[in-house]
Amino acid sequence: MLSRKYHLVLAGLLGLVVTHCVLPEYSIETETESDNDGGLGGENVGGENVGGASASGGRESSSSVCKENSECGGDTPVCVNGGCSVCVPDTTECEEDSVAQCNSDGSGWDTLKQCDGATPSCHESECVVCVPESVTCEDNAPAVCLANATGWSVGSECQDATPACYDGACEHSRAVSIHAGGSHTCALLDNGSVQCWGSDYHGQIGDGGVAREDRFSPVDIEGLSDIRALAAGLSNTCVVLENKKVQCWGSNGSGKLGNGDTNSDPVFSPGDVIGLSNVASLAIGSDHVCALLEGGTMKCWGSNASGKLGFGSSSGAPKFSPVDVVGLTDAKEIGAGQGHTCALLNSGTVKCWGGDGYGEVGDGDTVQDRYSPVDVTDLSDVKLTDVVSISLGYMHTCALLSGGNVKCWGSDGNGQIGNGDSAWDTDNPVDAIGLADVKSISAGGYHTCALLDNGTVKCWGWDTQGQVGDGAANIDDKISPVLVEGLSGVESITSGEYHNCALLGDGGIKCWGGDAAGAIGDGLMTQDTTVPVQVYSF
Repeated sequence: MLSRKYHLVLAGLLGLVVTHCVLPEYSIETETESDNDGGLGGENVGGENVGGASASGGRESSSSVCKENSECGGDTPVCVNGGCSVCVPDTTECEEDSVAQCNSDGSGWDTLKQCDGATPSCHESECVVCVPESVTCEDNAPAVCLANATGWSVGSECQDATPACYDGACEHSRAVSIHAGGSHTCALLDNGSVQCWGSDYHGQIGDGGVAREDRFSPVDIEGLSDIRALAAGLSNTCVVLENKKVQCWGSNGSGKLGNGDTNSDPVFSPGDVIGLSNVASLAIGSDHVCALLEGGTMKCWGSNASGKLGFGSSSGAPKFSPVDVVGLTDAKEIGAGQGHTCALLNSGTVKCWGGDGYGEVGDGDTVQDRYSPVDVTDLSDVKLTDVVSISLGYMHTCALLSGGNVKCWGSDGNGQIGNGDSAWDTDNPVDAIGLADVKSISAGGYHTCALLDNGTVKCWGWDTQGQVGDGAANIDDKISPVLVEGLSGVESITSGEYHNCALLGDGGIKCWGGDAAGAIGDGLMTQDTTVPVQVYSF
């Protein structure tokens, strides 16, 4: 109601500074209906509260006041004694592989017990052997945890078409890299082991068998584990071990096993290459092998015909242990063909050496062999640049450039250069036509393939055994790239003498082309295929 007065003092309303105003002889009296002790019930005069409770009385923050868990959230999801907390004091739960207990004020968890040893898992706040219904692999067999969490029920060992146990199930083996040789193929698996298939006439499969029987599906190479790199040649195979040394097996013709032995008899299981350490990768030709060392230098061994070992000598006498390639200090990738060798340098340029009868060295001159590395040049005698990868066939060489295009040089008798004309060899790099967005390249015996960014593959060159892979009944040579039929999702490719293989995104492998000794690996005997087929167990 209104009543007459001479002055009215207004103060403490909405947190404003107290103000004294001279008003007409009226004042406002307000009645409040509140039973909240923290409300504004008194008169504030001169900044002092008279007869009322402080507005900040009670809990510090209304957000911490609760009656049930639904009123809490975030980092404080539970309601304890009217306040939101991290957890209920003294309760326990599993945190990964440990038992945790909520501390006394509910502000967090403390580790009560770390699960390890015979009981490495946590389940229902107890350390147990395993979590019920979880799965694993035990000795390459699927296993499921028992309902009482006291152990595993182990199934049958994985074998045949699904020989590997992954995440509690038998599946195909998973490869991380593949390498095609003359008539055999090898794969490096995700567990660091190696499997090979195809011709074993020279012991290049490496499984210890001495009967020289071909393998039509993959077999394990015993005694190999934690392999860093792998390479397959015409009749031998080599690996880089975890300690960065090298082992080889197969034919020792011209001393290409590098073990110092002048005996050319084949070796059927892996043996050490002498005098090598800090090896990064390998390349194998027809009868010589080269190793790229971590510092960018190279060593080679085996036949030195045409000077392909690169140590500066015209003598064709073989080297039974590794020798230094002269003049190379910054190589980052290497390749080996039938009679020549090349290195990609950190500068994006390429050097080659050895036999040059078809122009495969690429320096514009086919008159004489090169006994030490020389620059690959274009028609204007300018160094080939912007190269990101190289691959060597028997008598031709290809380079992938940074723009996703491909240049090749050397023998073109079967169209393996890919420039649309098989009439002439070329001693300088020329464009492989119809290619763009190339991810990687692989040169085979007398053909070439390119993996595109979209996961498909194109091939060209000799096609007498279906190695171009276009599925055509006409297996004439292809002088320009054609699409390989039925391939997608490819991660990498490799080319052998007459066949190719593709590594898929799921670790599977498909191969196509010549299968004279089981190089395709599909379990069938010597059946060439013009389209890719799945390798057995991959």
